[in-house]
Amino acid sequence: MGPKLTLTHLLLQGIPETMGTTAVALAFANLPLNWWIIIAVGVIQGLTAYLIRLLPIPFGFHTILLMITLPVFLKVATRQPFSSVLVRASVIAMLVLVVGRALFFSLC
Repeated sequence: MGPKLTLTHLLLQGIPETMGTTAVALAFANLPLNWWIIIAVGVIQGLTAYLIRLLPIPFGFHTILLMITLPVFLKVATRQPFSSVLVRASVIAMLVLVVGRALFFSLC
């Protein structure tokens, strides 16, 4: 089981990170960067990450679950075809996040 996400981490890291991921996903999907959508999906995705990390599942599995929830939230928020938000947006955005984290942690 991985490290728990505290409420402070959620507010200062989790939600801003998921808002950034949402903005990247919208950009890859060639959708306008609507701040209301970015904030709404970011907060919901951040809270989802918080709840998933409370579950007794192996570390890293939460990333897979969040890769499933992001396109669902984007689909609902943007009313775009699911294939558009899944392939062009969510998968690429999550891969950018994973690669960014790997590069960051390798530098530390």
